[in-house]
Amino acid sequence: MKTLDFSYSMQMDYENTVTDEFFTMRAIPHTDERQTINYVNYTIAPLEYKNEDLDCWGNHIIWGAIRYPHNFFSITVHGMAEVYCGDEVKKTKPKNLYLYKMESPLTGAKDGIRQFLSQVSSNYNEEDKMKYLECLVHSVYERISYTKGVTGMSTTAEQALESGCGVCQDYAHILIALLRASGLPARYVAGMMLGEGMSHAWVETYIGEKWIGLDPTNNKFADEGYIKIAHGRDATDCKLNKGVFRGGGNHTQTVKVVVTEV
Repeated sequence: MKTLDFSYSMQMDYENTVTDEFFTMRAIPHTDERQTINYVNYTIAPLEYKNEDLDCWGNHIIWGAIRYPHNFFSITVHGMAEVYCGDEVKKTKPKNLYLYKMESPLTGAKDGIRQFLSQVSSNYNEEDKMKYLECLVHSVYERISYTKGVTGMSTTAEQALESGCGVCQDYAHILIALLRASGLPARYVAGMMLGEGMSHAWVETYIGEKWIGLDPTNNKFADEGYIKIAHGRDATDCKLNKGVFRGGGNHTQTVKVVVTEV
């Protein structure tokens, strides 16, 4: 177990004044089978009104609006988490597990994915699924070159595999497609990891009544240095910042994540 201090900040700066901004934020980690959130607080500015709820995947969401004129929007989150790994992860029996076995728009297993899977599936051993997971993670890591700016939010697993490059979202989508094509449930995870930088994405698959974290971007199993913010079928279900507004022109987004071990 590790105790982690975390902070997440996001700011949107608008070239021109905006009005009638309506937002939905997934920025608050929640307690689950592999992490306990000891405390968390956050600030949003500017703010007219807000509400909090859970989405259909169990993620904590904050939604609200700023209808008066403004030229920026920001959220800052700070908290403390205890994160578990290995035998410390609690067993669970999730509802609607079949949803994580079904293809989603960004994780469909087309010809390229299935051909790639056939290259590594010879290593599949029903008695040693952990070795198979390790093989899949390593195969994605070796196949994709981490490159910013060549893929986007709508890039599918098939497209990222064909291009051979992408970012953590693309690594995660490819691995999810491979896992589901292998008959294993898999879900996309958005969150933070130990260190300083941006938010991160990885994968969880359900084996032995436990969710096991897999990080193909870094060629490893997710350990106690990872804090989950949201999960879903793919990145579409896990957008940390989503909203609409009037005006604004060009805008820039700045995200900063800092996670340190206590």
